[in-house]
Amino acid sequence: MKSAISKKFILTVIVYTGIFFLNCGDKQLKTIARVGGRRITVNDYETAFAEGKKTRQIQMAKLEEKKNFLDRMIDKKLKIIDAYQHNLDEDEKIQNAIKKRTEGIVIGRLLDREVLEKLIPESMVKDYYEKSNKEVMIRQIVLKFDKKSSNKKQVLKRAKKLVREIKEGKSFADVAKEKSEDAKTAKDGGKKGVLKWGPRASKNPVY
Repeated sequence: MKSAISKKFILTVIVYTGIFFLNCGDKQLKTIARVGGRRITVNDYETAFAEGKKTRQIQMAKLEEKKNFLDRMIDKKLKIIDAYQHNLDEDEKIQNAIKKRTEGIVIGRLLDREVLEKLIPESMVKDYYEKSNKEVMIRQIVLKFDKKSSNKKQVLKRAKKLVREIKEGKSFADVAKEKSEDAKTAKDGGKKGVLKWGPRASKNPVY
């Protein structure tokens, strides 16, 4: 396939090793690969590579894994070029599919503008997207009390005291180890699990 492409089209592929440090300037403009007239920016790469992965997986990814992923992105661009050179975009079935997809996008945008944007403040939407790819570690301190007894006030008093200790600089994990009444999490400094914002979070329990 690639040899056929090269006969019709002068193909250039430029890859910068700087991609794997991902600390470039403007990620929207910085080109890390160019396939013919199509380019892959740092932002394109980061977005594609992060899809479906947890933050820890992205951070621990090895150089070889990143290179292989970029190779697959380039290969996909090559296939797209080949499809256009064979005029597959003019195929009636594909034209109909594009039309339906376009209509769906337009209707979705209308729904966003007429319904969501009027009901949900822009600040809330921005906050959601900023959090959607982040994970945080959850720690807890458990103090038990019997609803039927009168020790509820004493437990609340103890809880306030622990909060003061933490605010004064004592490690939350140390306080959890010493004072938490949940044996399972206390030994790990109250570590409960990882919370990830986004649609998938509701499908996977934190603990």
